[in-house]
Amino acid sequence: MLRLDFLALSAAATLGLAPAAHAASEPPPPVTLVQNVNEPGLNPYQKFISFNQGGAYCYNFACSVEFPAVPAGKRLVITYVSAQFGLASGGTLASVALTTSSNENNQELLPAPALDGLGRFYICASPVTFYVNAGDHPVVIMGGQYMLDNNSNGAQVSVTGYLVTL
Repeated sequence: MLRLDFLALSAAATLGLAPAAHAASEPPPPVTLVQNVNEPGLNPYQKFISFNQGGAYCYNFACSVEFPAVPAGKRLVITYVSAQFGLASGGTLASVALTTSSNENNQELLPAPALDGLGRFYICASPVTFYVNAGDHPVVIMGGQYMLDNNSNGAQVSVTGYLVTL
């Protein structure tokens, strides 16, 4: 009986099937930790601009809002845009577009804005996937015929997303 146990133990060692007592004495394999530096939650981006629909942002047919430049070595991935603005009485053709300051043929028209319950403001909110390169600025353009041009009408724009490392 002793000879069979010895042979079984020798065969197991030859095949790399070490007994439990031997395995416990070996150090565990090294653990490699990996982190995704482009995980959306690690570099979130959210900007909000509130303004009066006056000459600083608007003219007869559009209001253009430029956000800060994307930092060097990064790319901005915009995932959500929202806007609220007013048109003059009887105004039509409300629209919202997302582009960049360099306007590299990079523009996305968002769904048509809807009037709020009071009929005062157009509101647009939509998920998107839109890329803005380092050094460039995201720009939201709200349009219509005719934009209110007075400093008493407030408007607001928001962009949300995350930065990835290039």
